Amino acid sequence: VADVHSTDARLLRVLESLNSQLRAGPLPFESWKRETGLSRVQLERIARKQLGVSLRAHRDEGLLSEIRRSLASGQESLKETAARLGFFDAPHFNRWVRKHTGRNPRELQRAWD
Repeated sequence: VADVHSTDARLLRVLESLNSQLRAGPLPFESWKRETGLSRVQLERIARKQLGVSLRAHRDEGLLSEIRRSLASGQESLKETAARLGFFDAPHFNRWVRKHTGRNPRELQRAWD
């Protein structure tokens, strides 16, 4: 991750927005365009240069961290975690987690029991 002091201020605004509203689904590029004056392509170029990954990959890393934290704490059901993070339904959540971790949410949850 890039040094915050050298990161483009417009990208920092986007990252703050992304991290404060961590949700699955399409990224709000139109909203970010109005906020920063940068197109999707320009934002992605800056993100790749300064973060080393796309904005989607950055968001997905954040989602994975939040899912792991939630599953490890045991304070929410899988269904509650999925809903809070914007997944359409349990099968969508299960597929997404398996795609990104190689394991389904229940398997990850059991790993922390």
